[in-house]
Amino acid sequence: MVSPFALIKSSIIQYKKNAVTYLGYTAWTLIPATGIILLQIAPKTPTTFLILFLLTITEIFLWVWISIIIIQLTTSTKPINKLDQNKLQISSIQKMHPLIWVGFIELLIIAGGTILLIIPGLIFMVWYAFAQLSVVLDNKRGMKALSYSRDLVKGRFLYTAYSAILIPILMMLVYLMIFSIITTPFFSMSGQTINDILELNAAPMWLQSLQIAGDVLFMPLIIIYTTKLYQHMKDTYNSTGLEKGSKIA
Repeated sequence: MVSPFALIKSSIIQYKKNAVTYLGYTAWTLIPATGIILLQIAPKTPTTFLILFLLTITEIFLWVWISIIIIQLTTSTKPINKLDQNKLQISSIQKMHPLIWVGFIELLIIAGGTILLIIPGLIFMVWYAFAQLSVVLDNKRGMKALSYSRDLVKGRFLYTAYSAILIPILMMLVYLMIFSIITTPFFSMSGQTINDILELNAAPMWLQSLQIAGDVLFMPLIIIYTTKLYQHMKDTYNSTGLEKGSKIA
């Protein structure tokens, strides 16, 4: 099994090579996100809350759609600049419904396991780590996507827990450390501290703006990494001759 750090290095190389395309898509999320920030200074009326709700839903769906696009861009055998972007965008829209449905089933299973006992919830989280990627890349649907994910994990539970769960968390922590370093001068200029923000229970607009920009820059790397990990799990699964057809517990 390849080291996840080798996958991270490969992901960074691919991200840098195609950054314009990746960021061109994630930048679309800035539109609803900016609207959400600006609504904070608007009067609190039923209309404002309705618009805020619609913008939030729009942002979520945009991220789902863009994530599917990035997954397909990452696995494309053709150079990205030679792909039919319109066809890619349409196919990504078509995959949104089955992806969301599988994500919903996965959430229910993990939540149920966590409520009963924390350990089963963690086990389910590892087993089904690749369910949504199987929807996008292998056209799995419903419970078949979860079953396929568990098949990939079989015999490699600890590797999957480390590579698919722990490593992305560590990547997020590194991102948060870099973000905190970048925002330190802004805190100095604004005269605010983190404690002030915690007491107000609301981040200032400048901090939210920086966070949104950071998400736009960072999220493609996470998606590329998890996609490459899924590809590696598939390649090694096929080469080891593991039996398929395990059922959902």
